[in-house]
Amino acid sequence: MKSLLSKLTVLFIPPLILSAAAGLAPFLIRPLWLGIAVSAFLLMLSVIVFRIIVRFTVLQPIFRMKGEADGEDPFTLSGKDEFSELAERLNRRIDSGSERENAAREELISHIKAAENDKYLLNINEGLLFIDYGQIISKYHSRALGEIFDREEIGGQHLSDFLYPDRNEAREKRKVLEKFILNLFHDPSLIDSIDDEDNPLCHIWISRDDGRRILVDGSFRKVEEDGELVQLMIIFRDRTDEGILEKKLDESDMRSDFELDTIIAILRAGPGPFIQFIEDSDARLSRFRKNIQEIEDRQVLEQSLRDISSMKCSAAYFDFRAVEKLCNNLEDILSGFREGNFSRKEALDIIIDDIYIQFESVEGLIGRFKEFLSSEHGRAYEISKNEQEHFFDTLKIMMARHADELNKKVEFHFSSDFENYEKIGDIKDPIIHLLRNAVDYGIETPEDRLAGGKEEKGKISLVIGKMNDNGVRITVEDDGSGIDFDRIREIAVEKGFIKKEESPGQANLVRTMFSSGFSSRDQMSGLSGRGVGLAAVKESVARLGGKIAVKTERLKGSRFSIDLPSGS
Repeated sequence: MKSLLSKLTVLFIPPLILSAAAGLAPFLIRPLWLGIAVSAFLLMLSVIVFRIIVRFTVLQPIFRMKGEADGEDPFTLSGKDEFSELAERLNRRIDSGSERENAAREELISHIKAAENDKYLLNINEGLLFIDYGQIISKYHSRALGEIFDREEIGGQHLSDFLYPDRNEAREKRKVLEKFILNLFHDPSLIDSIDDEDNPLCHIWISRDDGRRILVDGSFRKVEEDGELVQLMIIFRDRTDEGILEKKLDESDMRSDFELDTIIAILRAGPGPFIQFIEDSDARLSRFRKNIQEIEDRQVLEQSLRDISSMKCSAAYFDFRAVEKLCNNLEDILSGFREGNFSRKEALDIIIDDIYIQFESVEGLIGRFKEFLSSEHGRAYEISKNEQEHFFDTLKIMMARHADELNKKVEFHFSSDFENYEKIGDIKDPIIHLLRNAVDYGIETPEDRLAGGKEEKGKISLVIGKMNDNGVRITVEDDGSGIDFDRIREIAVEKGFIKKEESPGQANLVRTMFSSGFSSRDQMSGLSGRGVGLAAVKESVARLGGKIAVKTERLKGSRFSIDLPSGS
């Protein structure tokens, strides 16, 4: 209150004194005109003094207080006089100063936060980054992130580009990741319940710029402001060492499983035949590798195809699937050579090496089995179960597997007039070829059999019997669809085995079926379609001095008979 009275006194007393003096001047000063002039001068002086006092005693403190208040409430004066203009200029100055001060303060706070973030992010041991709704990586990320991914420029990139630079190769992965993150922004509650199966960043292999492959895990955290999700924090952990160890353990388990399966196959088929298979395959591969340079010769090509086909059948018999698949690859390449396509010639040596690697993987087992066979227990084992029994048991398993692969239902019957046919190893490959063909070509699908009035399950039999001249007859018979000779003739004409104007009988068409390169299938499969199987059977039987006979009836089935002379 005292401050206000003192300000009012200072404001009004001097002008009042000057005004009073101006009023008395005409009465006190003579002549009159001089008194009037002095009075006018004093009035003007009182006005000037009043304005000066107002400027320095009242407005200045108010404006100073206004500046200190950061310009929250602008000072206003009504009217268009000098004071209003002065107030406007001062308000503009105050506002400008306030904005600069606020900007400086915000910048200082930002620097402090950045310094704190950098200090934290430099010391964190995990790969940490932030992304916004557009999935753009923030400039703030941990130093460990750059070390994990071997990257320096990270901020400003799209997350998908950072993880999967090759858009074409990782198109599906990018699509899944981007959709997943959008869902998290739309429904942040999902972040708290992400499991490994749903997380597209769980156990992913990434290619670094230095060519190294790394295994990383990514987990998600929310970054909120006022309860709203503004960013996602993703924490990456390098799991490469764990992944390599896990892979080694898996490989070890696979090797253990493979060895176990191989041991079972050897025991089922007999150690002797398995060892013989490895030795025969080695001889075939050596011959094949030697002939690669002459593979463009038609006879060399067909002989190579028959060798590989027989080896594939034996691998299937022993359930040696890796070798069976590699032989299948060799057959595909060699079949292309028939059409003059030699572009994959260089791949032959690579596949042969892969087959030898498979053989080496069981080399230790073979050595142990050789020791076993030379022991007393081994000799007792061989006597307890002869080779023919081994053969039939293994065939049943092989045939059941092939039927499952083709979605067919088949019943197998095996019989022999021999207690133990010692030559079974010599005719094993032809028998396997004929049985596989019976499943693939002969037996119909369950639907076709039912539609044709047959039982759903087909029947295949193998009989090894004695002939009157002490020879051996081996018969493979099925109750399938029989041979369609019209179709055989049509294919023979298409492939140039016979001329269009020729009308060969069934016997000639059967001989055509046993020719190298002839197949009644348009498409190749793992079992057939290369025109090799029956040609390999013919070659094996001819080598043993035997003959082949075929009897068939359309829609009733087929019988293939192999007659071998005594002593063969």
